[in-house]
Amino acid sequence: MDAFLELGRQIGTMFGRYFVLASILTFILLFFKYKSIRVRLLRSEGVQWQQIRRELWHSTIAIVIMVLTFVGILSIAVALGFERPRPSQVEMGLAGTLISYFLILIAHDAYFYWTHRAMHSRYLFRTFHAVHHRSIRPTAWTAYSFSMLETVVTAAFFPIYLLIVPVPLAAVVAFGLTQIIWNAASHSGVELSPKFLIVGRHPFNMTGAVHHDIHHRYGRYNFGLYFRFWDKVMGTEHPDFEKLFRYVTSSEYASDVYERDRSALAQ
Repeated sequence: MDAFLELGRQIGTMFGRYFVLASILTFILLFFKYKSIRVRLLRSEGVQWQQIRRELWHSTIAIVIMVLTFVGILSIAVALGFERPRPSQVEMGLAGTLISYFLILIAHDAYFYWTHRAMHSRYLFRTFHAVHHRSIRPTAWTAYSFSMLETVVTAAFFPIYLLIVPVPLAAVVAFGLTQIIWNAASHSGVELSPKFLIVGRHPFNMTGAVHHDIHHRYGRYNFGLYFRFWDKVMGTEHPDFEKLFRYVTSSEYASDVYERDRSALAQ
């Protein structure tokens, strides 16, 4: 009974965080839309409630499957005698915790890029990834709108990582919050990222809402989650991304123009 209660608590906690964050981002979209403030909005038509209802249904199922996958992989590993120290037992100090956190992000970004790109192949797309791409104009609720098979692939990363690499509890919590916040924000239709994170002169340029919005529009570009690194190295980043991002963050930006023709803006 205790195991089922703990499982229920994990599902409730994960869904609660996602629900609150996605609701806040949707509110931002509505607020700016109806206040006629068009700064960094990627949508001119407002919120699509029918789409959100579908995404909420798929997201709810996905969160349950994510928790079951996480618990299942760790339970199988323990049953086979392969067990690592729990995060609460790992102590690394502040510097070690920060390094551990960034290593998880780098590893997860690589895992996401290559599994995501594989799911876009003609052999896997319909079975794994088509549900997610029903949302051509994504919302914050699109972030976890997955098929069951894609959910298992998505959720498998972290328990496997924990079985390989010792991670302190603070890094686990920070990573969990980061991936939910960044995933939802990247799908939200509102570009919230500051310019220096996305197009600054440093080796850790990140993705953001414009980057992933282009991915949902075209499907063959911009496969990264946190960083632009793999898209740059593998030549899969949209060639006009930086121009589009700079336009969205400029004083001349208008969401209806961006929505009507992204490619024309990059000329």
